[in-house]
Amino acid sequence: MIKIQIKGTGMKYLLIILLLVAVVIAAGCVGGNKETVVTPTPQIVYVTVLVTPTPTATPAQDPIIGVWRFSSGDYDFRYRFNADGTQVSSSDASFVKSTTVLYGTWSSLGGNSYSINTEGMDPDTFIYDPARNTIYDTTYQMLYTPYQGDVAAGKSFPASTPTSSSQSSSSSSTHLSGSGDDVKSFTATGTGLRIFTMSHTGTRNFAVVLKDSGGNYMTLLANEIGSYSGKKSQQLTSGTYYLDITADGSWTIDISSM
Repeated sequence: MIKIQIKGTGMKYLLIILLLVAVVIAAGCVGGNKETVVTPTPQIVYVTVLVTPTPTATPAQDPIIGVWRFSSGDYDFRYRFNADGTQVSSSDASFVKSTTVLYGTWSSLGGNSYSINTEGMDPDTFIYDPARNTIYDTTYQMLYTPYQGDVAAGKSFPASTPTSSSQSSSSSSTHLSGSGDDVKSFTATGTGLRIFTMSHTGTRNFAVVLKDSGGNYMTLLANEIGSYSGKKSQQLTSGTYYLDITADGSWTIDISSM
């Protein structure tokens, strides 16, 4: 073992200087190991999120909403049922000028039954028949059908056992005739345009409604007051059709193909 002894003031100062040099060297080593940390520049990221909305089911319109009519003899009764639960009814004893207009409300009782509340009258119950698209007044025993036009035919379907005729695209004409209210059926074979030639010798409403084999409204062929003679065309396909006729006199209907 080697022992070093430092004596004297000079040696003391030398030792202090050596210690300072050692400290400087140590500090340099530590400082040299430091790494410069770069702070990243903040960036704004936009994210688009696509959200598929849940489809909202469109509520089905109540089948009673609309205008309905009962017509028989000298009387013509109509109801208009609005979507907000209100209703307007009218009675026409002349087929020309409405004599009574009443207002009220309606509400569903469930099971195709409806409560009808008309001002000045007791509550009534109507029954809707989806198969025939009619409503039945249980109190007054009247059958209403969809109302079309100003004075559309509105008897029940079928109002009586219809007589039947056949009319094809190759035949020249089918002749129908009668007197007063009636329902006539005819069969069309083949697709084509049919011409309806109609005449009426009465003094009141003459209306002819064309319906399909299920009794559904297709078009209003005639809607006149008093004597009438005219034509109307309609494109038909093969099948059975019905003519719902309102009249107070004799009438004829000829159906010819183009």
